[in-house]
Amino acid sequence: MKLLMLEESSGASKDLCRLVIEQAYANLEDLVHFLEADGQELKELTCSNLVKKSFLLISTPTFQQAIASVKIMTRISSFFRELSEDNSSIVQLMHQIPDIVTFIGNFPVMVSPENCEFVANMCIFLFNAAVQKGGAAALMSDRTMFEGIIVTVIKKILSFNQTLP
Repeated sequence: MKLLMLEESSGASKDLCRLVIEQAYANLEDLVHFLEADGQELKELTCSNLVKKSFLLISTPTFQQAIASVKIMTRISSFFRELSEDNSSIVQLMHQIPDIVTFIGNFPVMVSPENCEFVANMCIFLFNAAVQKGGAAALMSDRTMFEGIIVTVIKKILSFNQTLP
């Protein structure tokens, strides 16, 4: 990340760094897919500094500007989506990083055709975490999260399809 943030870095160096970051998250997503659901390895990865710092990459404006790539942001969100599937440890992560809900809560106003896959992945992450925490019934009873964030984002994403040529 330091290389991306340095103004003196060449464009080629920054492009290479972005490519490495993108590939690293593709590999992490594949790794999570093969870890045993609720296994010790998945629990350790979920609660690791890697995951916490990954959240900082996508949620901190300074890092977002340095990354300057919707493709990388989408790759990171795919990793989070995969991480949240059949993983009860995701509840612990949500307690360790309470800003996740606040960050995702802003999605209804920031979703666009360019970032809709990123936003959808993070909404799926939030949905999976909420289901792990209290089950589907608890999610449905939390109108703010379900209707205010998830349903609103889905409606906006679907409306993009209607406005495209």
